[in-house]
Amino acid sequence: MKEPIEELFKQSLQGHEMPYNPEAWKAMNARLDAVSPVAQPTSYLKYYLGAAGIGAVAIASYFIFAGGSTLQETNQAVAQETTLEQTTAGTTKPFAGNGETQTGSTSVISNPDETPNSSDKRLQSSRNDNGTTSSNANGTESSNTTIPSITPHPINGGEGKVGGPLPNNPNSNSSATAANTNFRSKITLPAVADLCLNEETTITNPNNKEIYILDALNNTIQTIPANKAVVFEPTTVGNYSLGYRNDETIESSSNFVVNRIPDAAFTVDLAHKYENGLPVTHVAAISGQGAYTWTAEKQSPTGVETDLYFYNKGEQTITLTVNNEQCASSFEKTIYVEEDYNLMAVNAFTPTSTDPRNQTFMPFALTQRANINFVLTIIDGRDGGVVYQTSDASLPWDGTDIRSGRRSETPQVYVWKAVILNPATNEPTEYRGTITMN
Repeated sequence: MKEPIEELFKQSLQGHEMPYNPEAWKAMNARLDAVSPVAQPTSYLKYYLGAAGIGAVAIASYFIFAGGSTLQETNQAVAQETTLEQTTAGTTKPFAGNGETQTGSTSVISNPDETPNSSDKRLQSSRNDNGTTSSNANGTESSNTTIPSITPHPINGGEGKVGGPLPNNPNSNSSATAANTNFRSKITLPAVADLCLNEETTITNPNNKEIYILDALNNTIQTIPANKAVVFEPTTVGNYSLGYRNDETIESSSNFVVNRIPDAAFTVDLAHKYENGLPVTHVAAISGQGAYTWTAEKQSPTGVETDLYFYNKGEQTITLTVNNEQCASSFEKTIYVEEDYNLMAVNAFTPTSTDPRNQTFMPFALTQRANINFVLTIIDGRDGGVVYQTSDASLPWDGTDIRSGRRSETPQVYVWKAVILNPATNEPTEYRGTITMN
């Protein structure tokens, strides 16, 4: 244990005595008895200097034999503290006096142009090339610590932004960058196929962190909790993505598009009419772009507008589907057909009429349809015999029975049958009816 300095002074002066001189006492007594002017005070400086010299020798001896370990311990403590500070990256420590800012470690570099003074608490030492240590203004030794030259390093390549790990510095802390990289590698954003407006899809989040459905501006549309699934139904067309929060920013990927649904509305001409001997219903799309497909009673024509053919009486459903290569939509309407299509045949004729149009029988549609192939047969309803047969629309039946070569003299009801050899779309191949010959 080190002794206090008071003990050192005490030990150094112990046993010291000044020599006794009897004549000096006699002279002192004579002066005390006499009245004399005030003398100049005697200076004891030499005694103080002697005592100080002895004390200095004792102190020097003390530090020579016991102070080496203290200096070594001090150097080790400072070196250990400096090493700990240099491993702390990303901190910024300003110090007063020169306005400099140190980034990357907690070591502080003094301004070499400043004059040290006793009140300056900053580090005032530097290391020489040979590893020796210089003293600061206070006269104390500083540790042999190397102060690295540090240059501000941009974050993520940004100009003028200070912070982040230092390049080529093994002591710098790149944990933030490594953590971000590891974090991204642990986030799984599911792939989402392109959608159509108002089309539902289920998106599952397999992560232990919530993710988000984002629009083109990275605004959150919907949150998907960790390890949950949600049903997403977009109500606006545009670009979308999935993202997650990384610190204060949103990272996004897994892009998908919500496409517009084409308009499939259409109009129907409800006027009952025949064109070229066929029952025609005209339909037309109102708007939209893409491929148009119509569906009605076993027919599927294409185009923005088209003709549909209905041969049977009753309700008929018309459906239009529009496909723009991304999305498809359908729209349907129901119409009512008032009568069956029967080749537009009349039900009676008079061979002796003065009106040539009423003197013979031939279903009118067969005379209007180009390139139609058919067989028309007239049958006697009384015995089932064939009265007349033809495949030429220009040769109608005039009432003559081919079996006898004569026309019946009394009104008779006959059965006719027309077989169509090349029917139109969705057309029946056979028609039947009755005809009364007056």
